[in-house]
Amino acid sequence: MRFGKELSNKANTGFDVVYFECSRETQHDIISSRRNVYLIIFYLTLPLFLKAGGWTQPKGNLWIKSAVFHQSTNERFCNGQDATSLAFQQIGCNEPGNRSAFDPFIGGELTATAIYTELAYGITDYLEAGFQLPFYRIGFTNLSDPDRSPTTNFGDLRLRMKLQTSEQPFVSAISITLKSPTGEFTNDAEIVNVSEGQWDIEFLGEISKSFWPVDGYAGIGIGYRIREDNVNFEQSVENEFIFRAEVGYRLFRQVLVKSDFDWLRGGRPTLFASDEPLLWKRELLSIAPAIIFEPLKNFQIETGLRYSIAGEDYPSGYQLILGISYNLLVW
Repeated sequence: MRFGKELSNKANTGFDVVYFECSRETQHDIISSRRNVYLIIFYLTLPLFLKAGGWTQPKGNLWIKSAVFHQSTNERFCNGQDATSLAFQQIGCNEPGNRSAFDPFIGGELTATAIYTELAYGITDYLEAGFQLPFYRIGFTNLSDPDRSPTTNFGDLRLRMKLQTSEQPFVSAISITLKSPTGEFTNDAEIVNVSEGQWDIEFLGEISKSFWPVDGYAGIGIGYRIREDNVNFEQSVENEFIFRAEVGYRLFRQVLVKSDFDWLRGGRPTLFASDEPLLWKRELLSIAPAIIFEPLKNFQIETGLRYSIAGEDYPSGYQLILGISYNLLVW
C-alpha cells in the first residue's frame, strides 16, 4: 500500500460540483415569468474533497490546495419543458438533452470563474478532516442586457470527515460533508447561486485499488446529497445522486495522468406556489482528463479540462482547470 498512500496525496484533486441558477424571461414560459438555467462549476472534481479515492491523508499530514475553474458557454442542455415549446424546437431542442441556445429570442452567455481553497489533515492514518471555501465570479448576458455586470461573492463553508474502513483487497472509505450557509448569498433577478445559501449534507462511499508495482490506480464513489430548501427560491432544491469514477497512471516520476467520470442526477423540483412538480429533472454526465506535474517534492501543479458529455437542464461546454497543491508534515 505504499504506492497507494503516496498516490492518493498527489491525485487528491477533490472539489464539489457547484451550480448556479439563472432566471430569464421568455415569451413561452408556461409556468411563471421566470425560467431557470443551471451553470455548473466543478472545483477539481465532483463533490467536495473527492479525488483521494478511498485513501486518507497520513497522520499529521496537511494537504493544501487552491484551484481555479473557468467556463464560458452560450449553449445548454434542453429540459422537458423546453421540448414542448415550438420556439425551442426551432433552435434544435426537440427532446430533453438536446443542445441549444439559452433562449430562442434573446440568446444568452454564461461566463463564470470559481476559486477554491481546500485543506485536508490526517488526524490518524485512517481518519481525515477537511474544509473548503469557494469564491465565485459569475456573469450572464443576453441581447436584452448585454452590459450586465458580473456577480462576485464568497460561497458557503464546507466541512468534511472521512474514515478509511479497509485496505484489502480494496481500499474503502466513507465520508460525510456538511455545507453551512455562511457565505454571502446573492439573490439576483438573473443570477442566483443555488449551491449556496442553505444547509446541505452529503454521504459518500468510495472504493479504490492501487495496482502497485504498476504505477496506476482506479476508484469509484457513490453518494447522496440531501439539500435543504431555500426560502429565497420559488421552487424546491431537490436531493442529488452522485456517481464518480477515476483512473490514473504515473507516466514518469514527476508526471501523473488521470481522468474522471462524473454523473450527477437531481430530482424534479416543485413550485412552492402550487406544490406541483416541474416538467424536468436535472442531470449531467462529464469527463475530465488532467495532467499533474510535480516539479518539487510534495508540490503539484494540475491542468485539466472538464467536458459535458450529456445532460438535462444544465449548461453544456467545457471548463478549464488549473490547480496547485502542497503536502507537509505538521505533526
